[in-house]
Amino acid sequence: MKEVDLFVIGGGSGGVRAARVAAEHGARVALAESSRVGGTCAIRGCVPKKLMVLASRHAEDFDLAAGFGWTVGERRFDWQRLRGNVAAEVGRLEAAYTVHDVIPTAVFTTPEVGTVGLGEEDAAARFGAIDIYESRFKPMKHALAPR
Repeated sequence: MKEVDLFVIGGGSGGVRAARVAAEHGARVALAESSRVGGTCAIRGCVPKKLMVLASRHAEDFDLAAGFGWTVGERRFDWQRLRGNVAAEVGRLEAAYTVHDVIPTAVFTTPEVGTVGLGEEDAAARFGAIDIYESRFKPMKHALAPR
């Protein structure tokens, strides 16, 4: 059984930051994330969208450039190249967020809160050996369990 001081649920920017700061202060930290580390904004939302919007604006910039003395050659848009470059940048961000081991699932048994990601049986079938983590965290009365 592995004992941790902080078990973070969710590898978005907030969860990663909490884990990183706690670890920098000497805490033993585990982080559970069933998908890609970085969260919705970095992986599927804000960042990819902003890169695509920026790419879409260049066609107009090429038209305007001629009025400022630029000679612009043949213009061609390569969708596959853009997608590959966006995926590479998202991968770079994910790697920057992933600074410690990421656990793909979390099952809470005491107190019985529930499961994040795969259940214990499914996780064992998919990943083989399962590490057990223990924390001495004591939830506030009635915060995680019914009254």
